[in-house]
Amino acid sequence: MPPYELALILRGTLARPEVAQALKKGCQNLLSNGSVVRKIENLGQRELPYYMRAHNTIHKEGHYFLLNFDSPVESLKPIKQGFKEHRDVVRAGLERTDQVLQKPCLDGPCQFGEIPDPLHEKRIYRQKVTKRLAKTYGKFSLNLKWK
Repeated sequence: MPPYELALILRGTLARPEVAQALKKGCQNLLSNGSVVRKIENLGQRELPYYMRAHNTIHKEGHYFLLNFDSPVESLKPIKQGFKEHRDVVRAGLERTDQVLQKPCLDGPCQFGEIPDPLHEKRIYRQKVTKRLAKTYGKFSLNLKWK
């Protein structure tokens, strides 16, 4: 089953228990169509980027959720239809993700943006200073020793 990502916007006027109930109903829609829910992420309540009309109502705010799940291709149409008919859902955007979620650093050392060589910045600085002094004074050599 290929992985999918569902961006879900629920009505902004819902209270917290109603949001949980609407999200539970949405997950039951996925599970009843043979999907496996991998991750649910709450992105919070925000003002919508523009007014959206759903179920003969204009919405200004919404609760944003991101659901990652695996599903057979044949069941995508019933899943979309189930979210369209749900009264609390303002928008549901479904997209296939080719990237499989995995833990970081499983296949090698983690570097998190640090420079592997600590003297790298000093060498770069030295090259810049040498070039600047060479432009000003002609041929110039800078004999500095770094610790």
